[in-house]
Amino acid sequence: MRSVYFANFHSHLRYGILFWGGDSQSTKVFKLQKKVARLICNVKRKTSCRELFRTLSILPVPCVYIMETVYYIKLNNEGLKQNLAIHDHKTQHRLNFQTQFCRTDICKKSVNNLGTKLYNKLPNYLKNLENLKLFKKQLKAFYYNRTFIQWMNTCPMYMYKILCQGILYIWENLVLATKLLI
Repeated sequence: MRSVYFANFHSHLRYGILFWGGDSQSTKVFKLQKKVARLICNVKRKTSCRELFRTLSILPVPCVYIMETVYYIKLNNEGLKQNLAIHDHKTQHRLNFQTQFCRTDICKKSVNNLGTKLYNKLPNYLKNLENLKLFKKQLKAFYYNRTFIQWMNTCPMYMYKILCQGILYIWENLVLATKLLI
């Protein structure tokens, strides 16, 4: 069933995600992805998908969007300036790209601006990789190994709505479980 998912759903999901992934309507695709994951694992409708994504080795839509955006920046970084080019100091952020100042939401949500900010949050061992195939493989492994809350910290602001709902659900269950223990 996993191979059917990657052949029929994931390929369509990745197609053009740089253009539609940042839209508020992408939550509908995320809900559909969760529905497909539940269908593959044959679990109930209310079952959390966090563990299902891990067992199936499927990245959630926000992670796919982030990964594709970061990969795009790695491929097309000719017009971007690194801090390394500005000064010779061996600072912690010398491999980061300079972000451009934006006044409008369109500019802030653009692939170049958002991708630069997401790329800058990557660890240095990933930024140092020159081989693009190895970079993509390591990037995928990086996002597979992140927990829900860890990859939330690298998500764009407008994706927080989706993620915060999940965290609120986790928090409520944690509080309920703690009350039951006391």
